[in-house]
Amino acid sequence: MILKIWNWVSSRGISQKHPKENALIRLYNQMSSISAVVILVVMLSAYILNYQTFYFVITVIPFSIFVSIILLHHYLYIYTARFILAFSTPLWTYAAHFLIGGFFSQSLIIAASVSVTYLSFVQRPTQRKRVISVIILAYIAVVIYVEIHGPYLNINEYPYDELVSFLAAGGWMWAVVKIYNNERESLIESLKNKNIKLEQTTEELERFTYIASHDLKSPLRTINSFIGLIERDIRRENFKALPERMQFVKSGAQQMNTLVEDILEISTLKNPNDKKKVEVDLNVVLEKVQANLMEDINSQNAIINTELLPSFYCDEAEFLLLFQNMIQNGIKYNKSEIPTIDISTQKSGNELFISFKDNGIGIEQEYHEQIFQFFKRLHTSDKYQGTGLGLGLCKKIVNSYGGDIEVDSVTGKGSTFRIKLEVEAKSN
Repeated sequence: MILKIWNWVSSRGISQKHPKENALIRLYNQMSSISAVVILVVMLSAYILNYQTFYFVITVIPFSIFVSIILLHHYLYIYTARFILAFSTPLWTYAAHFLIGGFFSQSLIIAASVSVTYLSFVQRPTQRKRVISVIILAYIAVVIYVEIHGPYLNINEYPYDELVSFLAAGGWMWAVVKIYNNERESLIESLKNKNIKLEQTTEELERFTYIASHDLKSPLRTINSFIGLIERDIRRENFKALPERMQFVKSGAQQMNTLVEDILEISTLKNPNDKKKVEVDLNVVLEKVQANLMEDINSQNAIINTELLPSFYCDEAEFLLLFQNMIQNGIKYNKSEIPTIDISTQKSGNELFISFKDNGIGIEQEYHEQIFQFFKRLHTSDKYQGTGLGLGLCKKIVNSYGGDIEVDSVTGKGSTFRIKLEVEAKSN
């Protein structure tokens, strides 16, 4: 029962609207609830031991503050709660110090308030500096006053207030240091991951620059050259060579169009968090791909063998691209009279394996890693049309689902591409 209440209180204000703030909100809820309980213990102790009524008054104020933090979080007034923590707690401490004196407990609470304020306004450094300056300067002013004139009320000291303040403030500062270290480690890890992604992006951009200066210029030169020849033939009224020259122009335009389409496909791949996943029947995906590649399949007399495929929780458009590129490669890089592609699946625990086996030209061992890099081609465009983006696109799609793709191939005997995917709870 107590654990359920603790979890309920801790989760007040937790929302997907501000995911980066949730850890801090949970911490403040826990600190506030512990502080409120400690204050109640102080009030009850003062009552049982017949200490003066003033202790009830001075403990009601912080109790109200800490309860209001939880309530404000519950109604998603996050920064309002933080300003109250930053100002109200020190103000109560100044009042207690001014009225009844004592330096040890008050200084601990001020230290805790400064720590909490520092963590609360990490995203707002100017405000953080101002708030901390006010807290420290006001505390110094109160200390000077009490040293010169003494506490305002001359009452008996409550024997447990120093101990309670020490435990509460010490707990606050420990929690702040702990979450700050966690946030710092998380930030360092995040920066490392971003650096890796930046390096990968830089490498892709370098390759793109090469493609832009080579593969795009090559068909442009071809088109420009043959258009010049066509213009010359027209002036000379020599029309016999026009069909052949037009075919070269058409081929160059198709090559450019394919490259541009592949680049657009890469740029439109979604971030894993932005994917609109639904349960997709992979048999339906295969039917759509076969319809898209009908011309290639018929012209090459290709055969696609498949067993009954499962469903998978994914973005259908991405898996259409994945299947289409895998099948298209099996047909394109194939010298067999009847290009054959066998598609099979296997499920093991929460992992789904999809295999695409072909009887094509195969891939030498030394190139098994390079073929999945963007713009990496093992053949010239005059031998096999393509841009070198297809397998890189497949790998990017598979990786975005937490999976991996690898190839097992023998030159002249075909290749088998194995895709490993993590099955989510909503997939079958």
